[in-house]
Amino acid sequence: MIREARDSGLVEAMNSLYIESGVIVTLDQEDLMYDGGKEIRVVLIWIWLTI
Repeated sequence: MIREARDSGLVEAMNSLYIESGVIVTLDQEDLMYDGGKEIRVVLIWIWLTI
């Protein structure tokens, strides 16, 4: 999982911008996480491209 590498920077940016949820686009992983009250969705790229 790419959890440690992305979460620290993403959550820091979300806090700075007062954003409650974020999205990470990946090739082969899906997940839903909560960190410090922030929602982080990990989405497959082919799904993200069709939204």
